[in-house]
Amino acid sequence: MARVVSYMEQGENHKPSFDPKLLNPTFFMAEGSLLSNMTMGNAMIMRGREDYFFSWDYSFDHHNEYEMDLGWKHYFNPNISSVVGYRWTNEHGLKDRAFAGVEYRLPFLIYSTATIDSEGDARFLLEKDFQITSRLSASPSLQYDTASKWEYGIFADYMLNAQFSLTAGYESEHGMGLGIKFRF
Repeated sequence: MARVVSYMEQGENHKPSFDPKLLNPTFFMAEGSLLSNMTMGNAMIMRGREDYFFSWDYSFDHHNEYEMDLGWKHYFNPNISSVVGYRWTNEHGLKDRAFAGVEYRLPFLIYSTATIDSEGDARFLLEKDFQITSRLSASPSLQYDTASKWEYGIFADYMLNAQFSLTAGYESEHGMGLGIKFRF
């Protein structure tokens, strides 16, 4: 956020000059978890209304199953964005596919996603972060995919510092796990 103050003495046709670096800065963000049963996370490059992302989900105990998404989001406003990408997976009965959809922020900061992929399968996702104390948070999620059916999970994180948290949780596909979460 920024505020520009201009004074009348500068003339009524005065246009303040902006440093070009401040108009549309580029940010990088990554967050991941390494648990006893799986690893998951995402990385993003954000610039203006555009996000370029990579997300992963890898199971250590279920035949080394993985799912990775590479994609692009465009924000129309703070609540709604379009998403397009490609998904790689080795899950039983599924194959790699392109996907497209919409993300919408519901009331109470519940994040929803609806996508359809190139094989005709639809995926719906709801997730919410609850900040319980200044260091403790909980994150439930619920997903329905027409190919793999229902998936759900809940994770609790205890923040050690700005970069690391202890995490524990249950994920319906991967079971219970303990580990560490990192972010930068």
